[in-house]
Formats: sequence, C-alpha cells, structure tokens
Amino acid sequence: MKQEMLESILTSGVWGTCGPIEELATKKLCEVLSAPDRQMYAVLTYSSDAAKEILEVARKMGLCKRDDPVYFLNLHYVGAIITPDKSLYEIFYQIHHCGHRPGIGATVDLSEENIVGGDMRITEWQAAEFLESLERL
Repeated sequence: MKQEMLESILTSGVWGTCGPIEELATKKLCEVLSAPDRQMYAVLTYSSDAAKEILEVARKMGLCKRDDPVYFLNLHYVGAIITPDKSLYEIFYQIHHCGHRPGIGATVDLSEENIVGGDMRITEWQAAEFLESLERL
C-alpha cells in the first residue's frame, strides 16, 4: 500500500468502516463495471461470504427475487454485491450497514421496520488495498 494512502488513513481518525477510502473504492468499482447505458451499484463487504449472506437475507425477507440482476465479486479480503438496480442496491446497503440508508450516516430511519442490518462493511484498510488493486486494472 502506498505511503500516502497509509498516512491518509492513519490521520483520518476513520479506521473502522464507511470512510472516504471505502466510498472511493466503491465509486471506482462502479466506474469499472458500468457501461455508458448501464449504471452499476456496489456494496463492499469484508468477504464474499458476507456478500452472499446479504443476498440470502434479502431473499428470505422477500425483498429480492432469484432472477434479479445481482453479481458477486470475491477478492479474498473483500467481497462485493453488485447490481444495476438502484432499489436493490439500497436494500443491500441497508442490510450490510446496520440498517442505515446510503448517505444517511449514523442515523437510522426507523420508518422501515422490515429492514434489518448487520455489520458486514469493510474497513478503510481493506478499502485502500482494494482501491489499489482496482487502479492496477
């Protein structure tokens, strides 16, 4: 990992999850996977098993069907669940991020009582490693 990236993480105070490096890695992944006519949305997890668990929970809750367009990425230390469907992305995001909606941060919207969430997010360290591997593409 580049020295500059390490210093940025160490001085950010955000070593856990959902920090700026994770956001940047997710954005870069979506750029790599999107086509001019098809936007992709991604949720990064700490493993491919966590990504599969998100999909399983969504299916058990009746929020996602077997034929919905959902894809997985496994890079040993990072997993991803990817979809071109923004509403599915928002469901997957909430399940992966303790029930929070994209962009909401530390407040949970309790009006949607049917959304449960786990802590399947990647750390800033994992995001930095993943981002570096994406930049080599």
